[in-house]
Amino acid sequence: MSNIQKEVKKIQSVYLQNLERLNQGLKHENKSWKPKEGEFAVQAEMEKQRPASAAGQVANSSANRISRDLTCSICLDLFKQPVSLPCDHTFCQGCIEGYWSGPRGPGQGGTGACPQCRK
Repeated sequence: MSNIQKEVKKIQSVYLQNLERLNQGLKHENKSWKPKEGEFAVQAEMEKQRPASAAGQVANSSANRISRDLTCSICLDLFKQPVSLPCDHTFCQGCIEGYWSGPRGPGQGGTGACPQCRK
């Protein structure tokens, strides 16, 4: 065997030893990943069970507030021809006119008073 062939064999041997060491390290790393995969599965399940995100809650809250602000407190429907009184309460024009013209006891309707604050 020539010196070059001996040198090539020696390099191959070192190369194979390094390759074997790397494979052993990878096997060890692979084993350490298995428990983490289980942890990720648990974490993913917990994420599914978590209530709606804060952004979703804010959006729902805003939608509810807007709906409430656009609803007549007499007919409980969205405003039809909204009318705002001096006290800043708002009603449908037909609802407030019906309230004011309807039969009520003293101090209730017929006087232009607000059905919410009585002002």
